[in-house]
Amino acid sequence: MKEVIPLTFTFVGISLSIAAIVAAGNGSIPLSFGFALLAFGCDILDGFFARRLQVASNAGRIADSCADVPLYLLYPAVVVLHFFGEGILIVALLVFVASGIFRLIRFTRRGFMVNDGALAYEGVPVFFSLPLLGGLIAAHEFGAVPPVALVVFTCLGLSILMVSRVPVSKVTEPRVLIVIIGVIGLAALALLWIR
Repeated sequence: MKEVIPLTFTFVGISLSIAAIVAAGNGSIPLSFGFALLAFGCDILDGFFARRLQVASNAGRIADSCADVPLYLLYPAVVVLHFFGEGILIVALLVFVASGIFRLIRFTRRGFMVNDGALAYEGVPVFFSLPLLGGLIAAHEFGAVPPVALVVFTCLGLSILMVSRVPVSKVTEPRVLIVIIGVIGLAALALLWIR
């Protein structure tokens, strides 16, 4: 019965991610950002509870990867299209989403790799899409409109890094995670306040 707890967070996260995509598609970016932040929290909590309750499973890992698709791939793509919607960008975003799905499938099948005695991701994890693309969007909001070419190259560069075999260390220190979540939360509040 304990295995239901992390899966509940996973499926609530999927629902929140879909709500974020719908809100972004309707042009309500602050609301969509709030839904995405809540979904991000669910993504952190599902893994935390799976490990804490010792119910981590292959089914849970598959569900988590499925939850990552709308949150870290589709949502950023919809938001980027909202701000920078131009022809060639659509192709770059399709490559970005396909590369991310490939990376998630590879991770689901292989799991973590060991690099210098520590757990590491093989290729850049999909959750790196939020701060990278979020930085471009923040620049847009502050009036420093990046050229569409930069957004295209960022999407394609991230795509290459996701499918690469570059080891990226897994952050396991709780204090580091709290700082990362805090910075993202403060950035979200700043963006919502400025709007």
